[in-house]
Amino acid sequence: MNERAGSRTSPTTVSIQSPQECVRTSLDPDGIFLIDYSRCSALTLDMVLAAHAEHRRLSSGRRTPVLIVAGHIGRVDYRAQRFASEPTVCAITTAMAIVVNSFLERHLSKLFLMYHRPPYPVEIFPDASSARAWLLKSISTVSHPSK
Repeated sequence: MNERAGSRTSPTTVSIQSPQECVRTSLDPDGIFLIDYSRCSALTLDMVLAAHAEHRRLSSGRRTPVLIVAGHIGRVDYRAQRFASEPTVCAITTAMAIVVNSFLERHLSKLFLMYHRPPYPVEIFPDASSARAWLLKSISTVSHPSK
């Protein structure tokens, strides 16, 4: 018997990862909160909740810009998309930059923005350096608003 055919697993076993397995977070010296989902194949509400809890903890509840590295995400749960507009997220997020690597991620990000755009500024970028530059500019705009 073919080994591959004999080792079938259910789709939920294959696609579900715990936040501890794939989500990495940090607060950099510039005050940007980084959420790295590059080890995740799907984005669930539990993963987003875990990242949000770390954002609150590391930022001590202060408002910060958020840099999301999507990586290889092929599916985003509806509730995970909606969570970006929750009052608790809006209270600590000044702006969000999403870094995507593929056409699918870009498309998923555009759909997210089309249907669930949060009230804070959100942009999609092809690389982390342009995303960081935009977020740093947003920090200076928030710190020194034009009159």
